[in-house]
Amino acid sequence: MIGGAWLALASAAVAEDATQTAAKTEGPGLEVHAVIMEGAGAISKDVSFSLHSTNRRGDRKLEDSDTGGQAILDAPPGEYILTTVYGATTREQKVEIGEDGGRHVVNLDAGEITLDVIRGVGQPSVNKPIKWTIMTYGKNSNGNRKVVYEETGIKPFLVLPAGWYIVHAENDGERIKHTIEVTSGVRYDYTLIHY
Repeated sequence: MIGGAWLALASAAVAEDATQTAAKTEGPGLEVHAVIMEGAGAISKDVSFSLHSTNRRGDRKLEDSDTGGQAILDAPPGEYILTTVYGATTREQKVEIGEDGGRHVVNLDAGEITLDVIRGVGQPSVNKPIKWTIMTYGKNSNGNRKVVYEETGIKPFLVLPAGWYIVHAENDGERIKHTIEVTSGVRYDYTLIHY
């Protein structure tokens, strides 16, 4: 650390999800929407869905995809792999489409965070871009952490799977390492204080 101390503050606010009524599927196809946690309303936008069929060797073929709050993915009856992406959260699940179509709700088990840096208590946010790197808390068998997100910017907003993460922030030649928690359905606003 060069010339200062870093301190992290976090405030929590319940993540807001817009409720949405799902449309009725006409015939074969899969009607799908995502929720940030069990019991939450449907996420209203920015969710990507893709539906893949697989052959006996495991090769995937894209059948249909869509982005929005909900989607109706067209495919004949059968078994598929549904990939859902929202922010930095990705879920893959096996789904089945029957003769009359199907419905599926994807529980992302994710939370929201914002990251910020200030120069001291009561000071405004640093308005220069900061290099952010977010990694898994746990290490793999080689002793390495997986980088799940990188950005150079001001006040990034992220959606991450629930869990613990290590955050690196680089500003003015200094680097801070901090541990954060992401909780399903909760929004944390993390502010790093640089004295």
